[in-house]
Amino acid sequence: MARSNDDLRQFAYATSHDLQEPLRTVIAYSQLLDRRHSGSMDEQARSYLAWIVGAGQRLDELLRNLRAYWAAGDGDDSPPVPVNSASALDKALANLQTAIDDSRARVVARDLPPVMAHEIGVVEVFQNLIANALKYRGERPLLIEVRGRMEGGLCEFSVSDNGAGIRPEYHDLIFGMFKRLEHGPDSGTGIGLALCRKIVERYEGRIWVESEPGCGSTFRFTLPAATPGKAAAEGS
Repeated sequence: MARSNDDLRQFAYATSHDLQEPLRTVIAYSQLLDRRHSGSMDEQARSYLAWIVGAGQRLDELLRNLRAYWAAGDGDDSPPVPVNSASALDKALANLQTAIDDSRARVVARDLPPVMAHEIGVVEVFQNLIANALKYRGERPLLIEVRGRMEGGLCEFSVSDNGAGIRPEYHDLIFGMFKRLEHGPDSGTGIGLALCRKIVERYEGRIWVESEPGCGSTFRFTLPAATPGKAAAEGS
């Protein structure tokens, strides 16, 4: 069973990688055709090209997310180390800066204690949760609040927004592979939250959501806390 799972993981990772190059060729030549010959095409033909490019870009995103999902927890066998969660959040926000600016969102954070993990995974979790808030925002100006608190030997983080919200019956469903809610034409690939769960569970943490339609969402996840001695050594 373990060998079969490993073979399946390697196959999925390799296939997602190998498919990206021909897919990007399709996208690039479709865009080239649009630029060079749009004047000789009618509106319907241009619409067809736009659909081809859009579908290709969504598939490219899906393949990239699949590779990230299969790679999570498999590419680094080193033990967890103290991670400055505030610094990890800053890197996630830097990666999302264009989307944050475009949506005119305000992101506030405080009380983010250090954790025992790998920084790249913590960045990935913050980035996916904040990207979800940006994507599924409501009519109000978007406010995203990131908080942390100690709970025994764990750090519990929350990423809250005042966006569209999620019906209770979907709270567990959305953490499954390819499970997503339809919120307009750009509803994501359905892998981001599954990736978050895989990363968090690698460190024996858990992730869940509290939400009501129209009342925003709060995603919570736990990670092991860095002991004061280890955190101090990491910062020295």
